[in-house]
Amino acid sequence: MTGGEPTIRDDILDIIKIAREEGYEHIQLNTNSVRAAFDPDFPKKIKEAGSNVIYTSFDGPTPRSNPKNFWEVPASLENYKKAPLGVVLVPTVIGGINDMYLGDIIKFGISNIDAVRAVNFQPVSLVGRMPDRMREKQRVTIPGCIKKIEQQTDGMIG
Repeated sequence: MTGGEPTIRDDILDIIKIAREEGYEHIQLNTNSVRAAFDPDFPKKIKEAGSNVIYTSFDGPTPRSNPKNFWEVPASLENYKKAPLGVVLVPTVIGGINDMYLGDIIKFGISNIDAVRAVNFQPVSLVGRMPDRMREKQRVTIPGCIKKIEQQTDGMIG
């Protein structure tokens, strides 16, 4: 379940329950995890409603690379562990902004392996009006991500 931030809906737990009742076996909740950080019982309620996994945005290990939820993700992970609910970290990769932290994002996931099940890198898609120079600077490809991950993990992953 995605679109905006689904956890701000008062009826999100009901929606998850309805999806489960309708026969959906795998229910992912795509969230910034802010609510889960501030409401320790919310992850348990998500699980009880029927969600299997959390997809949470996590764009980097610094406040600059991840301004939207840098402080909240560690707290939310503690609450997801207690539920327990598995988490997939989903960084949007932008050249010059957070592509230098891909290895650190993986290491963060490994250090939280009791909650984090995967890291799903999503290179930014640059569309619309934008100077070519900026598009070239911020564009990242999947092969480019793989190369950076190999370099930033000293060949551990590649």
